[in-house]
Amino acid sequence: MTALIKDQIPNQIDSMEELAAWVTLWLSKVNPTRAITEALGENPQRVAESFILTADDGTQRLISRVSLELNPNWVSDTSNPIWLHAKEFENIDLTSDFTNG
Repeated sequence: MTALIKDQIPNQIDSMEELAAWVTLWLSKVNPTRAITEALGENPQRVAESFILTADDGTQRLISRVSLELNPNWVSDTSNPIWLHAKEFENIDLTSDFTNG
């Protein structure tokens, strides 16, 4: 797992949207080739990807997608919220370009 040290989250982040962008950009960066076949017969999809596109209205958009495996007991374990059942991709340290320091 990538240990979350809350002090490493940049101080400038002050909204859930900025936090979501920061997290998905980092997961995409460190998992550039990790993929999973999500449905039989489909092509593998990256477990984390982010890209920028220009929407039809002319705005620039950060598009992010993350596919997180859940622990098998997530349905029966109602004592924990679903996000606590997300399994890690791998054990990797947060890279310095994504920290306060």
